Amino acid sequence: MKRRIVVSAGAVALVMALGPASAASSAQSARTAQKAKISGPEKVFVTPNDTTSSQHPGKILLTGTIGDYGSVVTTNAKGQPTKKSVYRTLELKKGTMLVDIAAFNKAVTADFAHATSNLTTCSISFTVKAPITILSGTKAYAGVTGSVMMTGNLAEIGPRTKSGACTTKTTAAPLATYFEITGSGTVSLP
Repeated sequence: MKRRIVVSAGAVALVMALGPASAASSAQSARTAQKAKISGPEKVFVTPNDTTSSQHPGKILLTGTIGDYGSVVTTNAKGQPTKKSVYRTLELKKGTMLVDIAAFNKAVTADFAHATSNLTTCSISFTVKAPITILSGTKAYAGVTGSVMMTGNLAEIGPRTKSGACTTKTTAAPLATYFEITGSGTVSLP
Protein backbone atom coordinates (compact mmCIF):
# COMPACT_ATOMS: atom_id res chain seq x y z
CA MET A 1 0.00 0.00 0.00
CA LYS A 2 2.82 2.34 0.82
CA ARG A 3 4.21 1.74 -2.65
CA ARG A 4 0.98 2.97 -4.26
CA ILE A 5 1.17 6.21 -2.33
CA VAL A 6 4.73 6.71 -3.51
CA VAL A 7 3.65 6.02 -7.11
CA SER A 8 0.65 8.31 -6.74
CA ALA A 9 2.81 11.03 -5.25
CA GLY A 10 5.22 10.58 -8.14
CA ALA A 11 2.35 10.80 -10.61
CA VAL A 12 1.06 13.98 -8.93
CA ALA A 13 4.57 15.43 -9.02
CA LEU A 14 4.84 14.49 -12.71
CA VAL A 15 1.48 16.13 -13.55
CA MET A 16 2.45 19.26 -11.62
CA ALA A 17 5.80 19.37 -13.40
CA LEU A 18 4.18 18.94 -16.82
CA GLY A 19 1.44 21.51 -16.21
CA PRO A 20 3.66 24.60 -16.35
CA ALA A 21 5.76 23.06 -19.13
CA SER A 22 2.63 22.43 -21.16
CA ALA A 23 1.54 26.03 -20.63
CA ALA A 24 4.98 27.21 -21.72
CA SER A 25 4.81 24.87 -24.70
CA SER A 26 1.38 26.28 -25.64
CA ALA A 27 2.71 29.84 -25.42
CA GLN A 28 5.69 28.86 -27.61
CA SER A 29 3.31 27.26 -30.14
CA ALA A 30 1.25 30.48 -30.27
CA ARG A 31 4.39 32.57 -30.91
CA THR A 32 5.48 30.13 -33.64
CA ALA A 33 2.03 30.28 -35.26
CA GLN A 34 2.23 34.09 -35.33
CA LYS A 35 5.57 33.86 -37.18
CA ALA A 36 4.47 31.02 -39.47
CA LYS A 37 4.01 31.55 -43.17
CA ILE A 38 0.60 32.49 -44.46
CA SER A 39 -0.11 30.39 -47.50
CA GLY A 40 -3.27 29.95 -49.48
CA PRO A 41 -5.26 30.30 -52.67
CA GLU A 42 -5.23 33.43 -54.77
CA LYS A 43 -7.34 34.58 -57.70
CA VAL A 44 -5.99 37.20 -60.09
CA PHE A 45 -7.93 39.45 -62.49
CA VAL A 46 -5.97 41.60 -64.96
CA THR A 47 -7.10 44.13 -67.55
CA PRO A 48 -3.97 44.90 -69.56
CA ASN A 49 -3.71 47.76 -72.01
CA ASP A 50 -1.80 48.13 -75.24
CA THR A 51 1.50 49.11 -73.66
CA THR A 52 1.23 48.41 -69.91
CA SER A 53 3.74 51.21 -69.38
CA SER A 54 4.16 53.46 -66.37
CA GLN A 55 2.14 56.10 -68.28
CA HIS A 56 -0.57 53.58 -69.25
CA PRO A 57 -0.58 50.79 -66.65
CA GLY A 58 -2.90 47.81 -66.78
CA LYS A 59 -5.24 47.13 -63.85
CA ILE A 60 -5.08 44.19 -61.44
CA LEU A 61 -7.26 42.85 -58.65
CA LEU A 62 -6.21 40.02 -56.30
CA THR A 63 -8.63 38.09 -54.08
CA GLY A 64 -7.95 35.38 -51.53
CA THR A 65 -4.84 35.22 -49.36
CA ILE A 66 -3.92 38.67 -50.69
CA GLY A 67 -6.82 41.07 -51.11
CA ASP A 68 -5.44 44.08 -52.96
CA TYR A 69 -5.61 46.03 -56.21
CA GLY A 70 -3.55 48.40 -58.30
CA SER A 71 -1.60 48.68 -61.54
CA VAL A 72 0.60 46.49 -63.72
CA VAL A 73 3.74 48.07 -65.23
CA THR A 74 6.35 46.58 -67.58
CA THR A 75 9.69 46.67 -65.73
CA ASN A 76 13.12 45.06 -65.76
CA ALA A 77 14.25 42.47 -63.19
CA LYS A 78 15.01 45.30 -60.75
CA GLY A 79 11.48 46.71 -61.01
CA GLN A 80 12.50 49.74 -63.07
CA PRO A 81 10.07 50.75 -65.87
CA THR A 82 11.11 49.70 -69.38
CA LYS A 83 9.38 49.27 -72.74
CA LYS A 84 9.88 45.54 -73.34
CA SER A 85 10.51 42.89 -70.73
CA VAL A 86 9.23 39.58 -69.35
CA TYR A 87 8.86 41.21 -65.93
CA ARG A 88 5.88 43.10 -64.55
CA THR A 89 5.66 45.05 -61.34
CA LEU A 90 2.31 44.90 -59.62
CA GLU A 91 1.96 48.29 -57.92
CA LEU A 92 -0.58 47.43 -55.23
CA LYS A 93 -1.96 49.53 -52.37
CA LYS A 94 -0.03 47.60 -49.67
CA GLY A 95 3.24 47.12 -51.57
CA THR A 96 4.65 45.83 -54.84
CA MET A 97 5.29 42.41 -56.37
CA LEU A 98 7.69 41.56 -59.18
CA VAL A 99 6.46 38.74 -61.44
CA ASP A 100 8.01 36.84 -64.34
CA ILE A 101 5.59 36.40 -67.27
CA ALA A 102 8.04 34.78 -69.75
CA ALA A 103 6.13 31.47 -69.95
CA PHE A 104 2.82 33.30 -70.45
CA ASN A 105 4.26 35.53 -73.20
CA LYS A 106 5.72 32.48 -74.95
CA ALA A 107 2.35 30.72 -74.84
CA VAL A 108 0.54 33.79 -76.23
CA THR A 109 2.98 34.03 -79.14
CA ALA A 110 2.76 30.30 -79.91
CA ASP A 111 -1.05 30.14 -79.68
CA PHE A 112 -1.53 33.33 -81.73
CA ALA A 113 0.67 31.89 -84.51
CA HIS A 114 -1.60 28.82 -84.68
CA ALA A 115 -4.96 30.56 -84.21
CA THR A 116 -7.39 30.35 -87.11
CA SER A 117 -8.79 33.61 -88.46
CA ASN A 118 -12.23 34.05 -89.94
CA LEU A 119 -11.42 35.64 -93.29
CA THR A 120 -15.04 36.65 -93.88
CA THR A 121 -15.24 38.79 -90.73
CA CYS A 122 -11.50 39.48 -90.27
CA SER A 123 -11.81 38.20 -86.70
CA ILE A 124 -9.68 35.96 -84.53
CA SER A 125 -9.99 34.72 -80.97
CA PHE A 126 -8.10 32.26 -78.82
CA THR A 127 -7.46 31.24 -75.23
CA VAL A 128 -4.03 30.61 -73.73
CA LYS A 129 -2.96 29.10 -70.38
CA ALA A 130 0.47 29.38 -68.80
CA PRO A 131 2.00 30.12 -65.39
CA ILE A 132 3.48 33.32 -64.02
CA THR A 133 5.94 33.25 -61.14
CA ILE A 134 6.03 35.70 -58.24
CA LEU A 135 9.68 36.64 -57.68
CA SER A 136 9.70 39.21 -54.87
CA GLY A 137 7.77 41.90 -53.07
CA THR A 138 8.02 45.03 -50.97
CA LYS A 139 6.26 46.35 -47.84
CA ALA A 140 3.37 43.98 -46.96
CA TYR A 141 4.58 41.60 -49.69
CA ALA A 142 8.26 41.36 -48.70
CA GLY A 143 9.25 37.70 -49.02
CA VAL A 144 6.18 36.72 -51.07
CA THR A 145 6.46 33.60 -53.24
CA GLY A 146 4.08 31.70 -55.44
CA SER A 147 2.90 30.74 -58.87
CA VAL A 148 -0.38 31.44 -60.60
CA MET A 149 -1.78 29.62 -63.64
CA MET A 150 -3.11 32.39 -65.87
CA THR A 151 -5.72 32.12 -68.61
CA GLY A 152 -5.77 34.78 -71.29
CA ASN A 153 -8.68 35.37 -73.67
CA LEU A 154 -7.86 37.40 -76.76
CA ALA A 155 -10.15 38.54 -79.56
CA GLU A 156 -9.50 40.95 -82.43
CA ILE A 157 -11.23 42.37 -85.47
CA GLY A 158 -8.64 43.19 -88.10
CA PRO A 159 -8.69 45.90 -90.76
CA ARG A 160 -9.45 45.34 -94.42
CA THR A 161 -7.43 46.28 -97.47
CA LYS A 162 -8.76 48.75 -100.06
CA SER A 163 -10.14 45.79 -102.03
CA GLY A 164 -12.14 44.65 -98.97
CA ALA A 165 -10.03 41.61 -98.07
CA CYS A 166 -8.72 41.05 -94.56
CA THR A 167 -5.22 42.44 -94.23
CA THR A 168 -2.49 39.93 -93.45
CA LYS A 169 0.04 42.53 -92.33
CA THR A 170 1.03 41.87 -88.75
CA THR A 171 1.95 45.55 -88.33
CA ALA A 172 -1.60 46.72 -89.11
CA ALA A 173 -3.40 47.83 -85.97
CA PRO A 174 -6.61 45.92 -85.23
CA LEU A 175 -9.93 47.78 -85.35
CA ALA A 176 -11.00 46.34 -82.00
CA THR A 177 -9.24 44.23 -79.39
CA TYR A 178 -10.41 42.44 -76.26
CA PHE A 179 -7.89 40.93 -73.87
CA GLU A 180 -8.50 39.72 -70.35
CA ILE A 181 -6.34 37.63 -68.08
CA THR A 182 -7.53 35.69 -65.04
CA GLY A 183 -5.80 33.09 -62.95
CA SER A 184 -5.57 31.13 -59.74
CA GLY A 185 -2.75 29.66 -57.74
CA THR A 186 -1.10 29.65 -54.34
CA VAL A 187 0.88 32.41 -52.66
CA SER A 188 2.91 32.39 -49.46
CA LEU A 189 3.88 35.28 -47.22
CA PRO A 190 6.36 35.08 -44.34
